[in-house]
Amino acid sequence: RRRAGPLSELLARHLCLGGAPEEGYPLLLLAAQRHLRSGDMDEVQSLLRSASGAREAAEVKLPAAQAARCRWMLHTLRGEVEEHRGELTRALHAWESALGAAGDDREALARARSGIGLVRMAKGELSLAVPELEAAVADLPKGDPLWPRVASGLARAQLSSGQVLQAVDLWHEVRELGEATEDPHAVAEVQSGLGLVDMVEGRMGEGRQVLEDAEYRLRQSGSPVDLVRVMLLLGELALADGRLLGATERALEAERLAREIPRIEDCIRAMGIAASACVARGDVDEGRRVARDAAALARARGSGDSEDGLRASMAVARALCQVDEWDDAASLLPSEAADGDSALWDLCGGTLALRAWAISRREPDRALELARQSLERALPMVPWAAARRCLDVAHATASVSPDFALESVDRVLSVLGEGRQCRLQILEACALGIRLGRGGSMASRGAELRAGLASEQGRPEDFDSHWG
Repeated sequence: RRRAGPLSELLARHLCLGGAPEEGYPLLLLAAQRHLRSGDMDEVQSLLRSASGAREAAEVKLPAAQAARCRWMLHTLRGEVEEHRGELTRALHAWESALGAAGDDREALARARSGIGLVRMAKGELSLAVPELEAAVADLPKGDPLWPRVASGLARAQLSSGQVLQAVDLWHEVRELGEATEDPHAVAEVQSGLGLVDMVEGRMGEGRQVLEDAEYRLRQSGSPVDLVRVMLLLGELALADGRLLGATERALEAERLAREIPRIEDCIRAMGIAASACVARGDVDEGRRVARDAAALARARGSGDSEDGLRASMAVARALCQVDEWDDAASLLPSEAADGDSALWDLCGGTLALRAWAISRREPDRALELARQSLERALPMVPWAAARRCLDVAHATASVSPDFALESVDRVLSVLGEGRQCRLQILEACALGIRLGRGGSMASRGAELRAGLASEQGRPEDFDSHWG
């Protein structure tokens, strides 16, 4: 009965059907746990369905303590599966049920709190996530395999709320533990966080190198979900810098991996990045095709309840605006974005700017109002995200308020400075400035950037024509 593998799963199902659910039910849960570790989510879901069907009859015959432990295990496995699928509201309910089933078991309580905290992080609810993650980090022993993941989640929450030093200290602690226990995934997770810290503090080149190191490590021994997340960040940075072939290749690889996991939000976001890269290269027709495909997938997926879902919608909406598909772009964006508390990205402010761009042709006054609301908020801590918001606002207001649009252009140049890692964003700002009547040094800087970037593209004449 204790043998692992298909035979034990078959035995567990037969026990449940043959009148011994109290023996088969725990075996089904252990089998689901085993498949979860190997990443076979379809089999996990199948086993959990069988376990759920057997639970009521099994609990009648099981000792109370074992029944409670199995109930906790069932809820935690559901939480893991739903989080993996991106169904965060369902995952949160499962983890809260696990918390209720944990009783006074300190380890079970800590694991349930870690699940609640990580899901709330993914939903953008930092103020609610941090207490749960702090409690879990304090209560889980450092030797627990879950501790590095929870500690890294807490560090991300700290960074997102502007607590940079606390985040760095905690990531260094996780890295020391990962190196001591030879846990390459923990080290890779730390690297991805420290790469963002470098960028927040203005060290864009160093941040890119650290993120690329994290990508390499995750390719060797990491979670595909974490690998896709880092690849998307690097794809966005490559797009901002004008390394368009690299941005397209990385985005399309991330899209393929996200389909395999599956993580549909990440797949949609990757397609949005690829579409924008195609447009920037001068291949507008291909960019329009990819953006439309991504929009169709987003509509089929429906509105999500996560930051990842909103970032995916924003990436595709921006690509649609770039090819003048205004109504489709507006349809993907919430009319009122939830005001999350992440200073790292501030997706609420970014959504306001994009919605302003999407409606700027048919509702110019409303677009100007939304654009002003966007720039009244603090800009994101990540420089290329801050510059992207200002560029979206400049596009939205170029016709209705050229002076306001020029102020946004100036903010782009102020945020990026020399912009050695964000050359295309500076070129875009210069192009907007010239269109709005600003010449002089902006024109000469734009011409120099255009010539340099054109020489790096596969078809430089298309790039030069698009940006000329």
